[in-house]
Amino acid sequence: MRILVLTSVVPYPPHGGGHARMYAVLRHLCRDHTVDLISLARPGDLIHREALERLCRRVTFLPAPPGRAGLRRWVTGLTNLVLLRTYESDPGIARAVTLRLAAGYDLIQVENAYMMPYVAPIRGVPKTLDIFGTWAAGVRRDLALQESLAGRLRVIAAWLKAKRVERNLSRLFDAVYVVSEVDRAYLSAIDPHLRIYVVSNGLDTDHFVPAPEPSPPPDHLVFTGAMDYTANEDAVLFFHRDILPHIERRLPEIRFWVVGRDPGPRLRALAGDPRVTLTGAVDDVRPYLARATVVVVPMRLGSGTRIKIMEALAMGKAVVSTRAGAEGLRVVPGRHLVVADDPHAFAAEVVRLAQDPAERQRLGREGRALVEAEYDWRVVLAPLSQAVDEVAGRPRVGACAR
Repeated sequence: MRILVLTSVVPYPPHGGGHARMYAVLRHLCRDHTVDLISLARPGDLIHREALERLCRRVTFLPAPPGRAGLRRWVTGLTNLVLLRTYESDPGIARAVTLRLAAGYDLIQVENAYMMPYVAPIRGVPKTLDIFGTWAAGVRRDLALQESLAGRLRVIAAWLKAKRVERNLSRLFDAVYVVSEVDRAYLSAIDPHLRIYVVSNGLDTDHFVPAPEPSPPPDHLVFTGAMDYTANEDAVLFFHRDILPHIERRLPEIRFWVVGRDPGPRLRALAGDPRVTLTGAVDDVRPYLARATVVVVPMRLGSGTRIKIMEALAMGKAVVSTRAGAEGLRVVPGRHLVVADDPHAFAAEVVRLAQDPAERQRLGREGRALVEAEYDWRVVLAPLSQAVDEVAGRPRVGACAR
């Protein structure tokens, strides 16, 4: 069938959680269907068009709307809050999407809720939305961690908008995809009539494979992710301020590697600390994970499932995470990874694993086995094939789920 996919970013290269998921979904759809892609592009994204054209029939990059700053940002935010406007719509992007619809499609798939305004008015074509995490469930937790009035107001505004979106999903879309059973239960309680498919996050287990641990271990703690994502920035700052000092008292040679693109001013300020290395964008996270003594995931904000944990487990690494970081994953604390929320307890677990190679190896074996069995893209995307055909009202003939 003919499918139009809309993404709020260019889903290539597939580095980081959102990009990796969007690219995997796109590649999976292209195996059985004719797919056109519309993506919002930033400066520098044009070099990735060729890679996507190898998958899709047609690739369209539209300039992403510029971000707002200063007074204009606050005025826009206040206006959106008063009007309970969920996501803004750029007229140029809306016209481009409307023109493309003239080609005729059997299904429109929206990756990321920020593209919702461009398909909301469309009628007569089945529409699906891929939700990376349930928004309102996440922001309630975020509110408790805000220290400033401005931060609390920002989270409250996000919560109000998220609730409005979640209550209207069945009116706007024929079905939604979520990443975990936790998210399915949350949205089902809000709208029992909403058609929901669980399409978990995953990874390529042929790409992420265990590597021998350097001898002697380098005493490296590694955190990976897109650093322009608020939840990742908060995790790094929380770890540096509240956890790393406790670890350093026991392991004075320890080093903290922050691996990911676009660190903001608050993270760049950490570059003056000799214990911390910020890599910025990297072509491949695997060499950094390979040298990790322990992978740390001190997440406090956000929702969904963390591909960063899957990548570490796939490479046979010992992981220490908060409960928020491991949320939605089918992991057993103590078997596949270690979970700790209190800064002192988190630090103690990192120190324990850094000093116990046998325990690191045991966790690594268990984690790798779990990812191979349950989180390889070939496994987790199988429900997507069924969902697409059910939503579009077409039985599968001669095509097998992958």
